[in-house]
Amino acid sequence: MLKKLLSLKMPKGSSKLIYWILISMGLFGTVMVTSASMSTFTSTRAVVSIWGKQMVFYLASFLAMIKFAQIFSFNFAKKYELLLIGITLGFLLITRIFTTSAAAYNWIRIRGISIQPSEFAKVVIMIIIANNLGTLPEVPWAQEMLHKLKLKETLKRVWPIIWGPVVSVLSFILIVLVYQKDLGSAVVMTFIALFMLLCAQHPFLGKTQKFIFGLVFLLFIVVMVIISPIGAAWLDSSSMADNYMIQRITSIYYLFRPENMTDSSLQQVKGLFSFAYGGLNGVGLGNSIQKYGYLPAATTDYILAIVVEELGIWGFLGITAGYLLLIGTLLIYAMRVTSERGRLFLIGTASYLFIHYAFNVGGVTAILPLTGIPLLLISQGGSSQMALFIAIGICQNVIARDNTARQRKMEEQQ
Repeated sequence: MLKKLLSLKMPKGSSKLIYWILISMGLFGTVMVTSASMSTFTSTRAVVSIWGKQMVFYLASFLAMIKFAQIFSFNFAKKYELLLIGITLGFLLITRIFTTSAAAYNWIRIRGISIQPSEFAKVVIMIIIANNLGTLPEVPWAQEMLHKLKLKETLKRVWPIIWGPVVSVLSFILIVLVYQKDLGSAVVMTFIALFMLLCAQHPFLGKTQKFIFGLVFLLFIVVMVIISPIGAAWLDSSSMADNYMIQRITSIYYLFRPENMTDSSLQQVKGLFSFAYGGLNGVGLGNSIQKYGYLPAATTDYILAIVVEELGIWGFLGITAGYLLLIGTLLIYAMRVTSERGRLFLIGTASYLFIHYAFNVGGVTAILPLTGIPLLLISQGGSSQMALFIAIGICQNVIARDNTARQRKMEEQQ
């Protein structure tokens, strides 16, 4: 038992490709965070300290991934679901006690250690949705009721399985995030939940999925109109023009206004300068100009700008290839695994990575408004890295269990 607890081996049957992609991108991110931290105001000792801190985060996250891959159980998580929800909501609520960061109450700060509960809440949401929607096809009376068309009674019994644990929890978490004023995390959670709900397989969810798909499509059109040149021009001339979030939307069309270049569009303008300086081959690792106090959040939200400036478009293509390979591998396994809970969690993790990538790259390149969403595996941040590694650990657990079951079945047939 003790030997198993101390073991640092990934479970048999887990994906080696996912394992090595994660190691490679995590180490690359550590190097780039260290490079982005160097400036004329940073001493050698401070740089070493930043590198050491980032390595500690990386190693702790790596250890968490291994342990979750070894011991995670959806059944155990289901048994203590209410406790998991309560702890998550508790941590999300107490952030209001601590100081704000960029006008958001999304951090717990204790003696130099900062924790962002909303990052872990994303993983909790994926576990809850996978556990509840993933077990729905296994309910024996559900299929029978559907055939008898006793829809009222069926929906009444399905309600606590679907809407109780899933929608209410998501609503609470999203309310808390609005209360925290952390719009970026709220957007990520909403998209993860929608992707997982739309991919769940069960006859009862058919009408709900069609309704949600229509609602999402309508919302997409509204958002596209709002962030279009016409919508931005209307917002810019309206009484809401001074609102911080409205300025983020309008600034992508008015980047080079003198008043915007020192305020709402400062980061995006400096980020585009980094892309221009970097070109195809970059100026060389450690040679960025923008990181010397010109570009805010160079190690976090805008790490991509530093990567492109130092390593050129090749650096950007390398990160994109890593993301595509990781997301693609997760989706391939999602189509293979027999467990519906596992399938949904793999889809949730793939969407988690995609959403972070799309919004971060879109914001840095001024295609989308800034959201403060980090580039996972590359940006500085212990909470986001730990949360992702835990999610990947659970995915590896799902993959290992499925591969082991397949191998056992093949041996029995021989």
